[in-house]
Amino acid sequence: MRPCREDYSIRSGRVQSPDPRGLRRLYREKVVHNFETKRLTQDGRLLDIIIDGAIFYDENNQPAGQVITLRDVTQEKRTARINQALFRISQALYQFRTLDTRLEFITREVRQLLDVEGAMVILLDEITRNFSSARPSSTIWIPASA
Repeated sequence: MRPCREDYSIRSGRVQSPDPRGLRRLYREKVVHNFETKRLTQDGRLLDIIIDGAIFYDENNQPAGQVITLRDVTQEKRTARINQALFRISQALYQFRTLDTRLEFITREVRQLLDVEGAMVILLDEITRNFSSARPSSTIWIPASA
């Protein structure tokens, strides 16, 4: 994992100022397990991080240091979101009678998963080699040269 700059809190989809909650909790409770936060890497990527830490003491029972581990769970969370979306799609498809309404539902799920305003699901007819989307007027003709 690449070095991280600082802890950041995420509110309303925006990166806010450094997030000291984990450190405060560590000093207050002397141990932190599974504290979830976000970290910004030096190259600008935002990572989902789980922090575990503990304060250790010297022979006079005075704080001598801390041991902290940060685990990048970005890919695990992404995989879980994808699996949940696929499950929702598989459980809901029987409710839609037409292909267009099924594709519109899948498109909404994809937009939500990717957190984007626009997305399109395109199907390939393997016999005619035509692509089509949820709207018949948006059929795309691709030559069968491939």
